[in-house]
Amino acid sequence: MELRGVEGLRILNGNDPRALFWELAAPYLARGECDEGTVMGNACLRTKGEFVAMYWARGGGMVVKLDEPKVRAHLADGAGAPFAPAGRVFREWLAVPETAHDLWPGILGEAVTLANVRLPQPRGRATAARPRRP
Repeated sequence: MELRGVEGLRILNGNDPRALFWELAAPYLARGECDEGTVMGNACLRTKGEFVAMYWARGGGMVVKLDEPKVRAHLADGAGAPFAPAGRVFREWLAVPETAHDLWPGILGEAVTLANVRLPQPRGRATAARPRRP
């Protein structure tokens, strides 16, 4: 299923931007590229257990996880703002406001693609088995 572009989304006729986010997320969920999860008390998209994106009602927009160079590029283009809940900037997270909802499909696609090509991060420290002493 291909995203139809923002002009074709039925949700833009005065409806809830949260619903727009989930409409954009639906193809990724249907294809198994993402799962639903939670982060910071909000429903979100996850891939391989890692955060990908969410609708952030407190900030009025979509928040995605990219890599730091992509975030800097989007910030330079004016496509979003740093995501800084409680004043701490998350360097790999970009907040894209509701007023820029026309950018949401492309930026969400970038986030999902990036998450799916990243290698899974190891959890904890792996230890080799030690030989038993006689």
